[in-house]
Amino acid sequence: MAGISDWSFSKFKYWVNRLISENGGGAPTDAQYVTLSTDGDLSAERVLTAGTNITLTDGGAGGTLTIAASGGGGSAADDENTIIAQQMLGG
Repeated sequence: MAGISDWSFSKFKYWVNRLISENGGGAPTDAQYVTLSTDGDLSAERVLTAGTNITLTDGGAGGTLTIAASGGGGSAADDENTIIAQQMLGG
């Protein structure tokens, strides 16, 4: 860094580190977050978990999380109504 002495830069780093440590240095650890795995520093996170016919593809830090569904296409009630209709029509 041109024009900045090692001493002044060291002093700057000292004050930045002090401010961070006095103010917690980041997001609250007791807030509610949705995460991909548990974290020992968090106390109220919820872990996002894929259910049946659901996949999670993690693009990594700074990337995207893709949630995809496969199969299905209807609810259990729709399936039950289809069976009843087929029975009524003799199918």
